[in-house]
Amino acid sequence: WCVGGPRAPDEAEVYSTEQGVKAAQRKEAGPGGGGGEDACGVAPLPAGDRFDLLLASDVVYSLSHARQLPAVLERAAAPSRALACLMVPVRSEAHTRRFLDELAAVGFRVRLARVSARWVEAVVAV
Repeated sequence: WCVGGPRAPDEAEVYSTEQGVKAAQRKEAGPGGGGGEDACGVAPLPAGDRFDLLLASDVVYSLSHARQLPAVLERAAAPSRALACLMVPVRSEAHTRRFLDELAAVGFRVRLARVSARWVEAVVAV
């Protein structure tokens, strides 16, 4: 979800190990990053592709994610009929609030459902 190319992370952001691994893979691949990849190291979707259903889980790790992801979802959503189902654990109240505010700002109607730790334990135990 690299909007406008890579950007320097905010000083307060902490990245996951997975992101470190991906950065190392891009560096190892060298210039061009493996053919057909964009500045973020992934092959872009064909221009204009839109989707009726968008699914995302556990995607807000930093403030930059909270700022960038709503714009990506907006570009990927089919006009006036897309449904985006997102699961966002609250690592940071500020990041989550920013993400929800940005979703609303780009035109998504935001509905929240919270689940308890007890519910998660019951689902995971199945």
